Amino acid sequence: MSDEQQADRPPARFEATWDALETRVGYRFRDRGLLKVALTHKSAGAHQNYERMEFLGDRLLGYIVAETLYRRFPNDNEGELSKRLAAAVSQKRIAEIARRWEAGRAAVVAREVRKEGFVERPGLLADLCESVLAAVYLDGGMQALRRVVETHWGQAFSDEDAKQGDERSLLQEWCQARALPLPVYACRAEGPDHEKTFSASVSISTLSHDTYSAEAIASSKKLAMQQAAAKLFACIRKQKL
Repeated sequence: MSDEQQADRPPARFEATWDALETRVGYRFRDRGLLKVALTHKSAGAHQNYERMEFLGDRLLGYIVAETLYRRFPNDNEGELSKRLAAAVSQKRIAEIARRWEAGRAAVVAREVRKEGFVERPGLLADLCESVLAAVYLDGGMQALRRVVETHWGQAFSDEDAKQGDERSLLQEWCQARALPLPVYACRAEGPDHEKTFSASVSISTLSHDTYSAEAIASSKKLAMQQAAAKLFACIRKQKL
């Protein structure tokens, strides 16, 4: 039996929280000790913490996502597959999945660390998510882990969403390949500080002096620009420019 499997039974106060996390993840652990290690931060002073599992989970997630993309997009070249992989396993995406699992709430950390809000930082949330994936693998094997990844990363494998967040570079590459001026972006903020939204527009000009543009509104400047670029790039592909 591994050191992880010999972890002590989790404190009673965490049982209900971890029950809820298992429900959100979609996997019931046979060995709860593995889940305890996966959610324990080094600040808790425990003999074992999540760091080794995070190392394993990161590699397992990358492998499963890469293999899935390879099979699902047989016409993509290496560069296109790499872009899809980067989007699917980005810290932002993994941290968002961890938030849906409420992994921060379930984490075992020192009281002062929790008070500082450290457990809700994207970096730690992503690490906790990957450590939980490793715990699933150690407890139930590769097939169990595949089911979890397919459930929570399914949208990342769709044709359009797999490239989400990369449309700005795709649009720029499209212009450069045709010796066109680079896309022009404009962005403005609207609303009060606590409910601010961002409106972004992007436009391109062709050699025939035609202009194409698109707009989007989102909760951040970066996201609004990405969505505007995605709309414009979709228009370009539809019209086969």
